[in-house]
Amino acid sequence: VEYHGVDLKLHAGIYRREDWASLQEGNLLDGMPHIPSETFDVLICEQVVEHLPTIDLALQTLSRVVKPGGLLILGVPIFPPGVHL
Repeated sequence: VEYHGVDLKLHAGIYRREDWASLQEGNLLDGMPHIPSETFDVLICEQVVEHLPTIDLALQTLSRVVKPGGLLILGVPIFPPGVHL
């Protein structure tokens, strides 16, 4: 298994580069043109889209970079009633 990471900004001290096959900066709102289409077998986007002003391009980009038949896991926070208490 190879792990590839993309973050809006790569802050020093957060990532250990030796743990990643590749690590790069990218913005879903720009369409991430530097990532080729159909690159990933499994793509996990966790707790990102709820921070975007619109999600159309982000969803198009995520769909573009996952391989046909690949798995896209999209996570957003879910707070059932009462959890905030």
